[in-house]
Amino acid sequence: MAFTPSMRITSAFKRTSIWENAMNIRTSLTFGYSLAVVAAAGFVIGCADGAPVGPKATKRTYDVQAASDGRFPDLGDCVTHLQVPEGSNISFHVFGVGFQVYRWDGTQWKFSNPEANLFADAGQNALVGTHFSAPGANPNWLTTSGSRVIGTVVDKCTPNANAIPWVKLSAENSGTGVFNQTTFIQRLNTVGGLAPTTPGTVVGQEFKSPYTADYYFYHP
Repeated sequence: MAFTPSMRITSAFKRTSIWENAMNIRTSLTFGYSLAVVAAAGFVIGCADGAPVGPKATKRTYDVQAASDGRFPDLGDCVTHLQVPEGSNISFHVFGVGFQVYRWDGTQWKFSNPEANLFADAGQNALVGTHFSAPGANPNWLTTSGSRVIGTVVDKCTPNANAIPWVKLSAENSGTGVFNQTTFIQRLNTVGGLAPTTPGTVVGQEFKSPYTADYYFYHP
């Protein structure tokens, strides 16, 4: 299956998860990434889900938009837990919209994986990538230009009990581009995403909890 970078979180997930698509992306990248394919895919998906047809910018411009604001985020009371080392610089900032996926194990809802689209801003004006993982695996961020990074949770802070925690992660770089030399990632300003408060009915039952968050990526 070819990668469709303008993929929306719709009923398509009933057949194929973001993680499965991302694995296909990883494979297809070895054969090169064509702007013409991206444009064609964006046109088809736009027609299918009613989204505006015709990109507002190229992939390169999307990356610039997402990386243009180098101001450090306000960590509030979470500074001690989430502050990155001195000398770090913001290389990329995106806005995630999607789901935190949970599965019922018979006694509790356990977090499984994220499924989210990444945009250049909170207005969701430019799709720049996806956020995903296999169930129980470390989270991945993959841009439409093919840059990928994998994170490992270092610390958490919960400034809002009604939303998933803010998180600091160390980064494992897996490619070139905007994520090259990434050292840390922060998930901040979270809204929603919590597990259900009522028990599941069958083992393996899945629940997708809508959420949004800002993601900041740092390099030395």
